[in-house]
Amino acid sequence: MPQSSLLGPLLFHIAITDLLIILSTGINMPRASASHAKLPSARTVSLVVHRPYYRSEKKFSVMLAVWGQFLDHDITATAISQKSDGSSISCCSNSGYRSPECFAVQLDKGDPFMEYNVSCIEFVRSAPAPKCYLGPREQINQVSAYIDGSVVYGGSEESARSLRTLEKGKLRMLEVEGRELLPVSENLTDGCNREVEYNKGRYCFVTGDSRANENLHLTSMHLIWARQHNLLVKKLSKVNRDWNDERLFQEARKIVAAQLQHVTYNEFLPILLGKSTMEKFELLPKKKGYFEGYNDTVDASIANSFAAAAFRFAHSIIPGLMKLLANDTSSPEYVATHKMLFDPFKLFESEYLDKTLNGAMNTTIEATDSYFTKEVCYITCKIFVLLFLIFFPS
Repeated sequence: MPQSSLLGPLLFHIAITDLLIILSTGINMPRASASHAKLPSARTVSLVVHRPYYRSEKKFSVMLAVWGQFLDHDITATAISQKSDGSSISCCSNSGYRSPECFAVQLDKGDPFMEYNVSCIEFVRSAPAPKCYLGPREQINQVSAYIDGSVVYGGSEESARSLRTLEKGKLRMLEVEGRELLPVSENLTDGCNREVEYNKGRYCFVTGDSRANENLHLTSMHLIWARQHNLLVKKLSKVNRDWNDERLFQEARKIVAAQLQHVTYNEFLPILLGKSTMEKFELLPKKKGYFEGYNDTVDASIANSFAAAAFRFAHSIIPGLMKLLANDTSSPEYVATHKMLFDPFKLFESEYLDKTLNGAMNTTIEATDSYFTKEVCYITCKIFVLLFLIFFPS
């Protein structure tokens, strides 16, 4: 259902509906009832089933969700359907033409989005993977399914090269008042930059993943891992003075990927799967020696049902308010979750990175269930409005 990608992925048209296609009334048609009748709108079902309900889980912090999203972007990036000229498809326009890649959601009367003058939700299917045989439509993953740091460096050699200084193994950074920030995008039509911020000299950022500006927590993770790469390069160069730029870059990249893997298997997965499951499948990092059970005949690619649905469980744990916590921890600020969406500009302010990450580590999550806070629903609406503005700029 659309609720499965409420935080930023909806902006990139990750089509959850692709998982629900059956040959009911025709090829590539939406799922229908057993009698081939049209089913209720997914939006209507979401409003009925996913009502707001507040039940916190005090054992874990918002960093659980932050790491989950950062990890998700390292192992999955769904390709979107586009026009033949590479431009975006609009499914809610009144042009009279409707792309076969559209599964637009028409809103029922009384839908809360109506107050925003929204009657149709843009919903573009993900691009199909090419096949040489008939069968269910599958999606394309544009990045490696391995935890390899593609979220930091990009999924191609061209992307990685564009992020490098090509000197001393470093990644490009922007220095602001003695602080290092990510390199910036000065493209006002990229769907993230805003003219009012642009005029202040504040921009959205460029990283190894195009979704990095989705929310302030995610952008902060991109920043600290880019800094980590450059810190590793600095240390490696001191003990390996004969290493050139390429060697320093690649060795630091290997270490970053290993650190991402270690955090995932040592801290993140045990929370999700439990100790017994981790032990049963030998997923826990070894305290000594090496793992020798790698099987190169196993298909390591990401299942679409996992990437587009199962791994979206964390959207139900997002709280309505986030803390911003200074280093003294004595005077927390609170910000509505939706206000952290597409606002990376705050990182240009001194100490805002620390306040954001300290706050995430000290904000408890909601319980994992079928309920979502009103803030998450607000985020969805805000994304729809953003999409409309991108498709139909004034």
